[in-house]
Amino acid sequence: MAASRECAEEAAALLGAGRLRAWSADERLWFTRWAPLVLALPGVQRWTARERRERLAVVRAKGGRRESAFAPLFAGHRRPRAEVLALARREPRDTPGR
Repeated sequence: MAASRECAEEAAALLGAGRLRAWSADERLWFTRWAPLVLALPGVQRWTARERRERLAVVRAKGGRRESAFAPLFAGHRRPRAEVLALARREPRDTPGR
C-alpha cells in the first residue's frame, strides 16, 4: 500500500494533479492504479504542460461515473494511446532465462 501511495504521489506531482483528496474515491482509485503505467511511459519527464494535462484528464476520466466517457477520450489522444501500446509491446528487460 505504501508503494502504491508513493507511486501515485509521484505521478500526481509529475502531471500537476494537485490534491487527490479533492477527487472522488473512484478517481483516486483509478489514478493509483494507473500511476505506475504513467511513470513507466517513455519520455514522461519531457511531456509539455499541455500533454500532462491531457494525460491527467484521460486517467481521471477512467475513474469517472461512466466508462463511455473514458473510452473516446483515451482513443482520441493518439500519442498517449500509442505510448501505452508501445509499452505493452516492449520486451521485459529482466526476463529469466534470457
